[in-house]
Amino acid sequence: MKQGFVVVDAKTQVERRIVAVLGDYVAFEAEFNRSVAKFDTECTFTDLCWLAWHAEFKNKVTTLDFLPWCDENDSLLPVPVSENVIPALGEVPLIG
Repeated sequence: MKQGFVVVDAKTQVERRIVAVLGDYVAFEAEFNRSVAKFDTECTFTDLCWLAWHAEFKNKVTTLDFLPWCDENDSLLPVPVSENVIPALGEVPLIG
């Protein structure tokens, strides 16, 4: 499970590419006590920003807390990551 983002720095207008991965989703559920399984109906823009921030924070790209990180950026755009496509059950060999 991966989600890509493009973030634009407010001061430099430089784009950064961020990828939120499994650990970021688990951290989201632990932080907010909400299931990411409901993202198709209950996902907010703040949720997406948090995932992008967490991916940068855990990878030591930023040391800022969440809201200051938001203030440092002009925009966030979700973008596809080819690996976030989940194949149909019949396409995946069963193990065991």
